Amino acid sequence: IKIANAYFSLKQLDKVIEPADKAIAAFGDKPNQNPYILKLQSYYERKMYKETIQVSETVLQLFPENKQWWTQLPMFYLLVEDYDKATQTLDLAYKLGHLDKENQIKTLASLYSQSEAPYKA
Repeated sequence: IKIANAYFSLKQLDKVIEPADKAIAAFGDKPNQNPYILKLQSYYERKMYKETIQVSETVLQLFPENKQWWTQLPMFYLLVEDYDKATQTLDLAYKLGHLDKENQIKTLASLYSQSEAPYKA
């Protein structure tokens, strides 16, 4: 993690991925969020949104109790204009009680209205 973090601090974002992957492998059956966060930030800052989504989906599967992941993933889907997945993920986050900010509810309502489900909005 330290090597990946050092590359990130130096803004050598393309060099973050390999040491982050090694850290992920080293943790084995006891995953740690930190190397995933570094990978996610590296991809996001380089505007590699599809890769950002892949990491975010993995993190959500590994750490479903962290509501931050439930609200970030739909925003990444919106960046690639995948409105259906954004709506589905945000809807599930709402049903699980992970939306606690007014703007999150408004985003979900907006997605409902765009997806021809205005009765939910």
